[in-house]
Amino acid sequence: MEQNLENKSVRDPILEAAKKIPGLVLYKNPVGRGKVKTADGRYEQWITYGLQPGSADLIGYYTMDLSGLNVAVFVSIETKRPHGGHTAEAQRKWRDKVIERGGIALITNDPEEFMRVFSDGRAWERVRGLVK
Repeated sequence: MEQNLENKSVRDPILEAAKKIPGLVLYKNPVGRGKVKTADGRYEQWITYGLQPGSADLIGYYTMDLSGLNVAVFVSIETKRPHGGHTAEAQRKWRDKVIERGGIALITNDPEEFMRVFSDGRAWERVRGLVK
């Protein structure tokens, strides 16, 4: 529980900041598995939720202007607790795959880093190292 509270201290400010960035829409993406009862309460069944293991805590899209054409680019933000947050191999692979396929992906424990990436409309170039 403590880890979730610390992670939330990074995730929630990022969600709030995202509301102020034109063209950026983010959604929570909890990933896991749990038991639920059927509507009639007679049976329990396992359900899985979220995109897949390793996918980011926040997903969404960022609408960019490319030569007069609005294009929505997939966004993936993995948040880590400020102290001692560990990035799993599956999470690194997810980030790398998103970037490789043309999306914007970031693993961060700092809401300020998130703001720097999206501050001037050049997030796509920034995650690829094309601008600083």
